[in-house]
Amino acid sequence: MKLFNSPQAKHDTHPLTIAIVRSIYDNQITTDKVQQVTWSEFKQELLNEHDVRDTKDGIAVIPCGFFSCSDEKAEIIERETDESGDLVLRRCAENVTEYTMLVIDIDDGASVDEIVEFFSEYECVVASSHNHMVDDVVKVRVYLPLITPVPHEEIRRRKNKLMAFLPNPDPCTFGASRAFLLPSVPLERQQYAFIEKVHGELFDVMQFAPDEDIPIPSVRSDDENEPLTPQVRELIIRELKNVGRIEYDTFYKLAASMHNSGFSLHDFLEVAPTLKPAYSNRAVESQWWYSQQLKQLQTGTLIHLLNELGIKIPGLAKKAKKQLNNLNRKLEKAKQQLEKYLERNDLSDDEREEKEEFESLYNSLLDKKEAVLKAENEANNRLNHLLDNIELYYVADVDKLLEYKPDQGTWLDYKIPAFLNHYPFISDAGGKQLLMMKLEERGALRKTVCISAKPQPNYVLNKFRKDHWVQPSKGEYHEIFDIFIRSLGDTKQENIDHIKEVVAWKYLHPEDYSLPCLVIYGQGGAGKTSFVTTLLATIFGKHQVIAVQQDAMKNFNGVVAGKVAVSLEESVWDKADKNHLKAIIGQRTVMVNEKYGRQYDADNVSLYVVGGNGALGAVRLGRDQSDRRFSILKVTRSIIDHVMIVKSLKRDDAIEWWERNKKHLENKEQVACWLGSIIPLVEDMETPPVALHGKDYQALLKAQAGPFEEIVDLVFDQPQFEFINGKEVYELYQLLCVENGYGRPMVKSSFDSRLENELTLRHPHIKFRTVKVIDLNGKPTTNRGWVLDSLSCVERKHYFVIDHEHIRGKRIINEKPFSDEYVTQNPSHQDLMDE
Repeated sequence: MKLFNSPQAKHDTHPLTIAIVRSIYDNQITTDKVQQVTWSEFKQELLNEHDVRDTKDGIAVIPCGFFSCSDEKAEIIERETDESGDLVLRRCAENVTEYTMLVIDIDDGASVDEIVEFFSEYECVVASSHNHMVDDVVKVRVYLPLITPVPHEEIRRRKNKLMAFLPNPDPCTFGASRAFLLPSVPLERQQYAFIEKVHGELFDVMQFAPDEDIPIPSVRSDDENEPLTPQVRELIIRELKNVGRIEYDTFYKLAASMHNSGFSLHDFLEVAPTLKPAYSNRAVESQWWYSQQLKQLQTGTLIHLLNELGIKIPGLAKKAKKQLNNLNRKLEKAKQQLEKYLERNDLSDDEREEKEEFESLYNSLLDKKEAVLKAENEANNRLNHLLDNIELYYVADVDKLLEYKPDQGTWLDYKIPAFLNHYPFISDAGGKQLLMMKLEERGALRKTVCISAKPQPNYVLNKFRKDHWVQPSKGEYHEIFDIFIRSLGDTKQENIDHIKEVVAWKYLHPEDYSLPCLVIYGQGGAGKTSFVTTLLATIFGKHQVIAVQQDAMKNFNGVVAGKVAVSLEESVWDKADKNHLKAIIGQRTVMVNEKYGRQYDADNVSLYVVGGNGALGAVRLGRDQSDRRFSILKVTRSIIDHVMIVKSLKRDDAIEWWERNKKHLENKEQVACWLGSIIPLVEDMETPPVALHGKDYQALLKAQAGPFEEIVDLVFDQPQFEFINGKEVYELYQLLCVENGYGRPMVKSSFDSRLENELTLRHPHIKFRTVKVIDLNGKPTTNRGWVLDSLSCVERKHYFVIDHEHIRGKRIINEKPFSDEYVTQNPSHQDLMDE
């Protein structure tokens, strides 16, 4: 057997989902057979050498994932029981989730060298099959990891293109849930066996267009590409979430037509879990990216698909007004009276006069009806035109009309009389009823209003909107973005990665309230405020971000309700109200206190960024679990300094470069490309980024430490700690206050109380009690102090305050309290001690 090894591959950590079965006839899928492995592990464990055996059958791999028996997301789960009676999954196409690798069989048609040369650009393994070189026929198997997992439908729809692209592949290669035998060889042909490990780029199935032509339903003609109004789009999303599972053919057409009708990625992610519950977010996003290529599927296709799914976009049905009903009743009564006279020919003069009066009344009523219908039609048409061009809702509990401005991402609210007065054609009597009727037809009546990133019932108007957010795209972006993030991260890679991950996660999961607050402090001019008010404002919309002084939020915080990003500016650690920050950061809801308004609970959807230029940080660290809310990032240079370094420019030239190019941070196309580059960083993450407590956090802990914190760090945090006398620890605190230049120390009772609270949180195994102590001279005494709860007797080895070496009566801090060497006084200087 020949074994070819290439240099270390850059994709060795690429994740794969595979199933290992006992043979190609093993049709039972159990939990232990489906495994998550890396590409490197797969190669080393399963593709490192051939198994020498005479029979062909043996252990096989299926390059995809499967549902579990308990998975409610499965579209069709066929179950059976194994020998022990346990429920297992049957290996079949319906139970496959996503493919992470293509395995290609190539039988004849090319030499081994030609096959290896063909796949030289891709990350793969080329291995000889069991029957390789039987009758001199080349038979090899190629293992191709995919750049991103894809549903099997995507492979099936590209089968002809893949067959044409690959060198003479076996058509059976592309069968769903097919098992592929791992490398084996008979003893007599062992000299022909080989495994070639090739390094290159991961294979992308989605680079090939689907094989079939997609039919375009002829639904609309002149207005085929007419964009849908925001209100109609919102209604379609709401209805799609009630549809249930659909076929893949409908799903990809729906994705394309939604994209081309003005829907966003967030809209598609919102409805996809209902339509295709088995698909991961990553698979849904892949489908969305692909759908952008299908320009031929427009609004007409969408309407056709919605009709097939039983969703009707509400028309503007005509209903008679109360006035028209009254006129019809009067007309009917006048007609009945008139018919009495028309049936007779022998009318008296008085009866003929009455007949003429009824004829005049009837004609007058007909004229009024015609005028009412004309006015109604005109009002209907004008109102329909108005509502087609604005997104308007009525909310019952506040008795107001709310209008959404999608181009700005903001809301306007009106009292009903004020709105009617603004449009005279509906301000007449009955105008309110007509307006409410039209809103009801459009599904725009709500009982209450809220601001939440989570789905809400149909009776709730959710003012949290994402349709104006920048949509991520693929492409090159200006280098100023990397310089800008480099400045905020202060060139520390862990800081830079953390900022990108937090922004990307917030974009994909705006409802997540558990993201840590970004605390960026240090050098001014690093871009702390611009990060929120420029970059994040471009991503989320300027009306969904805000920069405020922390003090301004203490009494009235209504300005931050519903904001995706909030910058708390110019916070200094000794002034920052940490308790106020703890009350909002990481909390599921916040109590909103509107000025001149009522208090109410709202979902906490904000990403908080605290900035400050002080050297001691922008928040006071708690040195405990409360710090989990804060990611600490220190900046030591301004953004101009970073421009000077990266671009090798002098300061004046760097300032000019920055001023000339900072506009790109607000360019939506540029921001979309940068956003598209960071989204993949979190696609495989199952939980949000945790607070960053790296080097900057440790440095800030040290910088903020006062005498009290020093005692906890230097005494109780040490693993060697066993005991300290109660008086000694307070004496140590007093000496540290003098040494560090602090003012008046706490009184002992306050110190003891604070120390007890601190140790209860950080070291609950340390208690203040009476304990037997054996001193350095071996003499047993009884002391009260802080001691490990597990000890009943302490051999005193460590002293934290000692006598001065030369000056009698002077007490000093022991710099090495846990050293084995301890001398209370130096014998060589006993005379000085006596003096």
